[in-house]
Amino acid sequence: MDLESDVREQILATRAVTHLRALVVLPTRDLVVQVRETFEAIAKGRGLKARMLCLVLPFFASDVSLFR
Repeated sequence: MDLESDVREQILATRAVTHLRALVVLPTRDLVVQVRETFEAIAKGRGLKARMLCLVLPFFASDVSLFR
């Protein structure tokens, strides 16, 4: 790496970003938990945060037509 790249990396490493960087929508709570655990492992030591939000909606027999 050259000096310019090193400086750029240092600036990015210490920069506070306070907005949403990613949104992942998943079909099941189990998958949400697995992905959150993976994100937390990646975020560790990088100053990033992973959050989980689960919205559970009832499944009606009439919804089956959506999958045909």
